[in-house]
Amino acid sequence: MAQCMAKKKDGTPCQISAREGQKYCHIHRRERILRFTISVSALLAALSILADITGVLSFIGLKSPVILNPEPNMTSVPTLFSTSTLPHPSPTSTSTITPTPFQFSQPVIMDIIQGVDLPGYGKISTLVRDSQGKITLFIRYPNGDLDFVETTDSGKTWNDPKLIDNIPPPGGPGVAAAVDSADQIHIVWGHGPEAGDANYGLIEHSALIKTEVVGTGVFAREIAVDSANHPHVIWSNVDIYHTAFDGQKWSTPERAVKGGWHPDIVIDAKDELFLFMNNGAFYPTPGVSVYEKDNIGGVWNKAIKVSTSPFWSGAAAAALDSHDNIYLVWIGSSTEGGGQDQVFFSRFVDGEWQSPFPIGDLNASAGSTGAESPAIGFDTNDVLYVFWRGLNTNKRPVIFVRALVTETSQIPNVSWGWSDPIQLDNPAASDVWWPSVADVRTNHRVVGVDVVWVASIGTTSTIEFSHVAYP
Repeated sequence: MAQCMAKKKDGTPCQISAREGQKYCHIHRRERILRFTISVSALLAALSILADITGVLSFIGLKSPVILNPEPNMTSVPTLFSTSTLPHPSPTSTSTITPTPFQFSQPVIMDIIQGVDLPGYGKISTLVRDSQGKITLFIRYPNGDLDFVETTDSGKTWNDPKLIDNIPPPGGPGVAAAVDSADQIHIVWGHGPEAGDANYGLIEHSALIKTEVVGTGVFAREIAVDSANHPHVIWSNVDIYHTAFDGQKWSTPERAVKGGWHPDIVIDAKDELFLFMNNGAFYPTPGVSVYEKDNIGGVWNKAIKVSTSPFWSGAAAAALDSHDNIYLVWIGSSTEGGGQDQVFFSRFVDGEWQSPFPIGDLNASAGSTGAESPAIGFDTNDVLYVFWRGLNTNKRPVIFVRALVTETSQIPNVSWGWSDPIQLDNPAASDVWWPSVADVRTNHRVVGVDVVWVASIGTTSTIEFSHVAYP
């Protein structure tokens, strides 16, 4: 098998997309006044105990979801909510989560393919891992060829590219991929003027065996597979639409959300669908928020606002642990005018969304629509990994990663909590773009997760790959 490094096609190198201004989210802090008539020493002891309890409650997230009723028209920014009716955990909530005493094993970064670009990133998985450990990656050449390549040795060697489609620039295909329990790979991508549709394809035994158009008028698309190995495709234009294949035919596309951009989808073991999106308004419009919507009970229920900031929040990405608990991250703005964005985190456990708090800094802006999102995934030990693009202390663009060991994680001698962030940084790269984490079935997960991103090395666009494991 040939190295893809030697499989470069003709044409000028791919260029990484221009950055768009974005900002982050700031959470107002609720002050509590404690009045005690005891001695100074007793007061200090009481405050110490209270601090510990507050930290635990902040992580447990004793907060009811905010249900918007009636359902908002998300094409316009909803009225800013009252800060007096919602809890607003301080950014210092991060430090109240017990830090684990272990550092990451240093990940190896591999430059695997030169002169190409990733056709999907962030919440979109542009690579998958099957039950045998084979990784399939989707790439796009400057001439518009949309291909896939495969590795069976954890990224050391890659086979020759296989053509899926040709999408001439400037249209971006926005490929999203999901693997099912039979190791079939379901993909959805754009092909049309400005790549404005939802093309579905099925890959079996390393061959593309089926393609068809399932939606039109599309600028963002995502895909997930249910327990029957049936694909579900969602996309946004002005609104968010959903269609599914039942084994015989595709359903008529239905409008699931009125007014939303760049959705993500996860499907639990009961085949319930959960959608995540932000309002259809550009960064840094104040009041843009992250929402969750599901079809529990067989009908689309009312949207729930998960973010709690009055400033711009969007670019949501979600993942399920082995117990079907939902973990959600997004980008939030710190000020009304935009600027230094942060990655925010919440999770849905025991029927409640927990109070969100920041887990990392971008030290820059992300993007203007919600496309540039963190990438998120679980491994076989139920360790959560979150990746994002940001600037380090030297103002270098790098990929940051942070891991969360949860109460259900299976790692001996490691206390639950967030790890310190580490950087995936190739000193030869002058810039990097947003990463993508491999999709993998829950029962086929391994220790650690696979991640790819695009780096600018000299005048060439290069795809970098790493398998990241904690600890």
